[in-house]
Amino acid sequence: DRAPQPLVSDVAYQNRWYEVMLDLALISIAYYASFRFRFHGEQFSHFLTYFAASFPLVLACQMAGLAIAGKYRQRWRSFGAPELLGIIKGVWIGVASSALVILYLPYRFEGFSRLVFAIDAVVLLFLLVGARVAITSTDDYLRRRRGAGRRILIYGAGVGGALLVRALLEDR
Repeated sequence: DRAPQPLVSDVAYQNRWYEVMLDLALISIAYYASFRFRFHGEQFSHFLTYFAASFPLVLACQMAGLAIAGKYRQRWRSFGAPELLGIIKGVWIGVASSALVILYLPYRFEGFSRLVFAIDAVVLLFLLVGARVAITSTDDYLRRRRGAGRRILIYGAGVGGALLVRALLEDR
């Protein structure tokens, strides 16, 4: 008899650095993609120096935005409106703070396109939500595989019926 496979969300919850590393990668991809979408050919090679100079600041601000929004305090059992709103809030805080940092600190937005930050927000939101949906879908699949067994019908919807269902699900 095999032990059940661990759920992706349980592994990520117990080792938060997996989730942090995934978010670092997604933020990096989104910021690079936003420069790629905005600038083409010779223009891209010219603005690549601005990308490289701003990348650490943007990465730090966007990770801080996700942390401030409470993303790393949640357990990803399911994906619903509260999780979506947390991601939207974190992306908004991160992108707004990175734009403000670049505006007021060393660069004064010289050589930067504001459209890059708008594109970055959309791409990052898409990537983060997609990752959470993929994790939740994988967990649902693993839960269904765990529950593969004989089907039964429990008649009654009271407290006793709920206790019976819980006991049957916990005891293989």
